[in-house]
Amino acid sequence: MALEDNELYIEFITPAANIVGFEHQPKTEKQKVAINKAINTLKTGDELFIISQGAGTKLITSEVESGLEAEHAHAHENMHKDEHDAHYSEEKKHHGEHHDEHDHQVHSDFMAVYRFDCKNPDKLTHMDVMLFRHFKGIETIHVQVLTRTKVSAFELTAKKNRITF
Repeated sequence: MALEDNELYIEFITPAANIVGFEHQPKTEKQKVAINKAINTLKTGDELFIISQGAGTKLITSEVESGLEAEHAHAHENMHKDEHDAHYSEEKKHHGEHHDEHDHQVHSDFMAVYRFDCKNPDKLTHMDVMLFRHFKGIETIHVQVLTRTKVSAFELTAKKNRITF
């Protein structure tokens, strides 16, 4: 997270398992629904980050990406299949044996980027991170904060979810 002039920038990256409970391409309709719901929830930055009112912040943009999204899944599967086939052919040439399919499981992340306009950055005193309430798989969040006056790093939990500036 960084505060520069009147812009607050937040980047959040986490394994998909913390958000939807799995990291593989969705195999069931229930998993596809869980991914779409997670993406929609992650886009609500103004509900996930409750910023001290005096700062006058407003969410400008929120972008969410995941390798599990439906439109990326088919292209990703084909790319992975091509990589797997090439690797298997090369390995077979060198070793003459098949490798364990588990070696090529893909682990996906969710990445969200938020930009807030901050009318009174000097009054930005704290932020409550509500991600824990929405995503039960998140146990800790490692935070790095960069402002004009300080750089800090710490860990948040469901019980200690406030960032103090």
